[in-house]
Order: sequence, then C-alpha cells, then structure tokens
Amino acid sequence: MVSSTKDKRHFRNHDMVATAPRPPQRRHWQALKEFRENKPKHPIVELEEFLSFWEVSNTELAEICECSVSTVERWFFSKDNPNYRSPTEHHKQLLAEAHYLWWSESNRDRAERLKQMYREKPRNKQL
Repeated sequence: MVSSTKDKRHFRNHDMVATAPRPPQRRHWQALKEFRENKPKHPIVELEEFLSFWEVSNTELAEICECSVSTVERWFFSKDNPNYRSPTEHHKQLLAEAHYLWWSESNRDRAERLKQMYREKPRNKQL
C-alpha cells in the first residue's frame, strides 16, 4: 500500500521554538528510557528538525534511534554517495519520542524556575 503525504504525521508544535541546540541531560535520557517502556505511537520528526533543538553525537543518535552508529553516519553522507541512507519512518518516530519527552522535561524546569523567581520577586505594597 502506498501512503500519501497526508498519512505522514509530522511533529510540528509552534509553541516549541529552538533557541540553540543543547545537550540532553541525564534526566532527559532517563525520561526517554522510562517512556519507551510503555511506548505509544508518536508523529515523526525529521532529523534536521531534531538537530535544531538537540546537540547530540552520532553515538547518541544511534541510541535514540535504536540502530548502529554506521547507520547514523550514512544519514550525513552526500546524497550522491551510493552508501547514503535516510532515516526511516521508525527512526523519525523515535526522534519524535525523544524530542517530545526532552522538550517536556525542559519546559517543566523552566516553569519551576519562573515560579521560584515569582516567589522571590519583591512586591510593591499598595497603600
């Protein structure tokens, strides 16, 4: 069966704006591991989009995508190279999982910092 472009579910959340790629923290990796124990299906994330949010090595990409480092390396070859490969739909779903979890973890941290700043902020007393 041939799938149409309408069938492809891309992960696009306009609330998520990448300021700069950043390395995932230990808690991000732990959340990903725990999340995958009860694995729902997620929309896909393109490799370029994932890398615009997260600074990860080829080894880390291989771990996220449950594939070998050599497979990941082929994703970065020139498309003219006969050894070039693109990430599969499965790989893109795994990238979406990591992105969703890591983004959620990062936003939770930001929300806590904002709450703390608000609590510490001196308030003007009105007379």
